[in-house]
Amino acid sequence: MPSNTPNLGLLKKDPVIDSNDTFNIKTMLNDNWDKIDGAIGELREDVQDIVIPDASLTVKGITQLNSAVNSASETEAATPKALKTVNDSLTTHKAETVKQTTVDIIFYVATTGNDTTGDGTSGNPFKTIQFAINKLPKFIANRIIINVIAGNYAEDISFVGFSGRSGLELNGPNCKINSLNIYDNSITISVTSFEVISSVDGMPAFVYMNSKRINLVSLKMVSISPYGVLVNSSNAVQISNCQISNKTTSAISIQYLSVCFSEENSGTGNSIALQCTTASTIGKSGSQPSGTTAEEVAWGGAQ
Repeated sequence: MPSNTPNLGLLKKDPVIDSNDTFNIKTMLNDNWDKIDGAIGELREDVQDIVIPDASLTVKGITQLNSAVNSASETEAATPKALKTVNDSLTTHKAETVKQTTVDIIFYVATTGNDTTGDGTSGNPFKTIQFAINKLPKFIANRIIINVIAGNYAEDISFVGFSGRSGLELNGPNCKINSLNIYDNSITISVTSFEVISSVDGMPAFVYMNSKRINLVSLKMVSISPYGVLVNSSNAVQISNCQISNKTTSAISIQYLSVCFSEENSGTGNSIALQCTTASTIGKSGSQPSGTTAEEVAWGGAQ
């Protein structure tokens, strides 16, 4: 006996019971198709009447996709492409992120040390001063001390691009270095008790450019060279208890809007002892190096 489907009431035959009945095209096909067609028509009308709102922060609804990575929209959704673009950028930027110190650091350097196997401790020091400096992150958030054990270090030392909220100390009693360049730093850098031999042709013992808060204490610069200390575009440079001799241009030269304080320094055989030019300022206290010309002021310099 034929039966009907529960939803649309379509007529269907039982293949066992109704196997001998004649197939009726009208009831078994046409009537069924008409019911299906009618149901689809009603469904279409119902769907057309459904209103789905646009999604918002408070209402669920239709959301448009957006591949932009700089959109401020709160009604659009980011595509996987946008997420990949942001992730790739973060991955690239992570490698460029400035690292910083997290604890105070004391490094040791000795002529008997090793830059490959050394760890900078007193028992296992580095061999070269520049290697110890290069081990430091550029952002200094803690006190940094580099102690150099007595010896001769044929190095031209550079401090370049350090910033932060603490200071860096380089101590070298009974140590010799070629020269020192301090460039583009915004933290306090103190250098104490080195002898600087200025072996590089034309290289001053110390060069400071675009830096501030530089302290030079108990340094010896007596080899023949153009300059002892050359300060360029820097401020808060203090030179104390230093011996500066035999400089063919100037023992201390302050240039280009720099500010320097010279205190209890000595030395002989200089062409010019103190040179201050190009709107720079040099303050003095106690003894100063001597020279054929004691002081030279030019182009707006002041002493």
